[in-house]
Amino acid sequence: MSATVAEWAYGFSANPESSAWHFQTAAQELLGNPTHTTLFEEQEPLHRLRLSRARAVTNAQYALTQKFFADAGITEVSVHRGMG
Repeated sequence: MSATVAEWAYGFSANPESSAWHFQTAAQELLGNPTHTTLFEEQEPLHRLRLSRARAVTNAQYALTQKFFADAGITEVSVHRGMG
């Protein structure tokens, strides 16, 4: 998992073979900004499996984060991403 996050943080890969691509796609879907996938990608079993796993991890992390915020009374956060 840490290698996936490092790959994504270094520079998102547009390569559908990349695990970072699967997590980025899952996050975009979760937040209402779905990406385009080709029919081949949707039909390819390994791609579907990887995307399904990425969706499960992304959804679980989102739910845990939202619960943490709610339990702590946090209603708003400011996010900044360093670009360097």
